[in-house]
Amino acid sequence: MVRWDLVCEHKSLKSIAQSIYMTGQLVGATAFGIFSDSCGRKTALQSGTLLMIIMGTSAAFASSFPAYCVLRFLSGVAMTGIIITSLCLAMEWTPTQSRMLVNIYTMYMITLGQVVLTGLAYLIHQWRWLQGTVSVAYVIILLYSWYVVSQTYCAELPCLVCLPGKCLLT
Repeated sequence: MVRWDLVCEHKSLKSIAQSIYMTGQLVGATAFGIFSDSCGRKTALQSGTLLMIIMGTSAAFASSFPAYCVLRFLSGVAMTGIIITSLCLAMEWTPTQSRMLVNIYTMYMITLGQVVLTGLAYLIHQWRWLQGTVSVAYVIILLYSWYVVSQTYCAELPCLVCLPGKCLLT
């Protein structure tokens, strides 16, 4: 952050960057909710993960503060898309009586991820390396969504096609 002179008189820009990220999460909640309903959960999960990999890694190489903010905004959109789509898939695949417990465990895993991020931030002092490391870790989620989600999704769930005026179960 010293490179962009975000200390002393410009230190408020760090808070602005975080607010821009949170705004991206707000937009992502709306956009990915609509996107996952219209194009499918698997497509939305993979799109969000791919967007996170690209935007997060690009943010690590951003040459200016405004470019960094734009990339962080898009990372926020992607992050919320991943979380919302994953939660929807988990709830759709879980029997009704177990949904509360699965949701609690999912939230624990998100909290555990924040704790791991804190540990990584302690070990990786350069913010660009930290940003890149965290973004590249989403490759695992992308591979998971291509393999495991397709196996589970195609094998266990019937396809519900909703057209204006009628729903078809195939």
